[in-house]
Amino acid sequence: MEEAHDTRDGLVELAGRVLVIHGTEDLISPVASGAPLAERLPGAEEYLAEVGRHGYSFEHEEAVSRVVLDFLRRYRLG
Repeated sequence: MEEAHDTRDGLVELAGRVLVIHGTEDLISPVASGAPLAERLPGAEEYLAEVGRHGYSFEHEEAVSRVVLDFLRRYRLG
């Protein structure tokens, strides 16, 4: 996990379902930091954007959008 942006202690404040998305080729925030994040959140789901870099949501917009929309459909509020 990056030293300058370590938010692990705040995870206990999250309520509800969480989807952790990470690019497998992210050089700014290495993929190895995503798994520990998902592991600390009960019931969290993790999606790895294969060959995705730090801008995975733009590089793989269709695939990431599908994953996010599916997640939101399954865990809609209310």
